[in-house]
Amino acid sequence: MKKFILLSIVFFLTATLSFAQYEPGSKLVTLQGGWSLMGIEESSNSVGGFETGASFEQTSLDGKWAYGAALSFVRVTDETSNGKSMYRTTPITFQGKYMLGGSGTKYYFQGNFGFHNSTIERDGTLGTLQNWDYGIVLGGGVGIHKFLSDKVYVTVGYNMKWLQNSYYKEGLLHTFLGGLGFQF
Repeated sequence: MKKFILLSIVFFLTATLSFAQYEPGSKLVTLQGGWSLMGIEESSNSVGGFETGASFEQTSLDGKWAYGAALSFVRVTDETSNGKSMYRTTPITFQGKYMLGGSGTKYYFQGNFGFHNSTIERDGTLGTLQNWDYGIVLGGGVGIHKFLSDKVYVTVGYNMKWLQNSYYKEGLLHTFLGGLGFQF
């Protein structure tokens, strides 16, 4: 009986995934999150945290290109013997993707640019500092969309963003993301 149930599940998944496909000219909405690592120019430490976000993209009729916008929220924390610093940033970017692969799996390369609003909160021996700033974002990434049905896909990827403002100066944000997407 266990073998029958296992074979039934494998058959169902195989049949479902065989009909899953990417549709050129469709719209893609992706919700994702993951682990972030940021290198801040004025600190010798790489600080860790998380990123969550959403994107909306329109695909081209030939299915090789997608363009759209993304909104993210990033929070990283740095703890030293002098105190604790928390950096929060909200990048809003325009992004473009070039996609390769068959209709069930799409591999992509992306580039993005935009701006971000950031806050910093430092608690130290001399007191607490809170401030905000804004700056530009430039970035790129790679990833995979695996379509589970004609409407749902999962995605994994890596993004790197260069953040510039008065307290990052030259901050590099590396994020490993996973998420769920919808095609319509």
